Amino acid sequence: MQEQHKWLLKASLLNGEEAAKAYEKWKQVSDIENLNHGEARLLPLLSQNLQSLKIKDELTEKIKGMHRHAFLSTSRRVHQSLPVFRTLNEKGIRFIALKGLAMNLAVYSCLSLRPMEDIDFLVPKSRIADVIDLLKEMGYQTYPPTTVLPFYFDYHHSIGFINQDRHIIDVHATISDECCSDGDAHPFHQLYETIEYLEIPFRVPQKTELLFHTIIHGMRWNPTLPLRWAADASAILDSSAIDWERMLKYAKEYRVVLPFLEGLTFLKEELDQPVPDHLLNTLASLPVSSSEVREYRFHQSEYNGAIASMVHHWDRYRHLGYKESFPAFCRRSWGIEHSWQFPLEAFKKMRKKFYWISNHTPQED
Repeated sequence: MQEQHKWLLKASLLNGEEAAKAYEKWKQVSDIENLNHGEARLLPLLSQNLQSLKIKDELTEKIKGMHRHAFLSTSRRVHQSLPVFRTLNEKGIRFIALKGLAMNLAVYSCLSLRPMEDIDFLVPKSRIADVIDLLKEMGYQTYPPTTVLPFYFDYHHSIGFINQDRHIIDVHATISDECCSDGDAHPFHQLYETIEYLEIPFRVPQKTELLFHTIIHGMRWNPTLPLRWAADASAILDSSAIDWERMLKYAKEYRVVLPFLEGLTFLKEELDQPVPDHLLNTLASLPVSSSEVREYRFHQSEYNGAIASMVHHWDRYRHLGYKESFPAFCRRSWGIEHSWQFPLEAFKKMRKKFYWISNHTPQED
């Protein structure tokens, strides 16, 4: 992470003179008219912090205007999704809000502080087919276009949908690829709290689970500069006590010790968050397999070649403990019938990923 991005985070999250100094440093090297999307998503928090610090200058009105814009944009996204959540409740399909939706409902004081590009929620794997049918009936289609085979969620943790209004929903069967084998037994399905918003009951993960998901998701490469995870994690830590032993258990169980350690170290050293030293020491002392190192590097990279992708599939196959042969695992996860189709399918996937990365620019409505 570049120094100017650290200054923006500190200006948005810290208190007193330290935040004011960070703001001055950030302002000197940044062009507010040409911020990248990751920086722009922090401006609502920056605006709130500058107001609390009583700082006014030539930029504060512009930043405040972006704060208002974030409120309107996020409110619209949430309200566009309400018919889906009402219908899920009516049909008895239990859902759990994730990521930005969970943060806005359970942590932040209003919808303006956590901009969102899509709506993420988790449903039981046993009801995923019902949810897909429901969304299609409501005018949504998979995004990007995907053939959802019966075993799709044995290998993938989520699938995206979009409607004609360009409203995007991401439906999760599990919280991440590392948890694909858990199904409905994952702790997120048991450890939640219920919050009512506009007379609709929403389930959101408990703060420990929310922090865990925030870190492992935020430490992966993303076309949007991943600054937001650190702000979200800080807000969670400021709002509630964390069960660190449970967090440690998740890190070991789901083989995410490396990203977890890196994320928590950043929060403690750069943002003065109260991460226990004994937890960091324990994480640093844990043995990490070569496959975990490869997995970590794979998710840190923007582009992964065919060989790296195949090694990644092999590591996942061994970790998740599938009984079928590795070629059968690859055929099923890629949705092909014969092994001779692998080279062509690999080429298609690389081309699709390159096109997606090159053309996907987050919308700033």
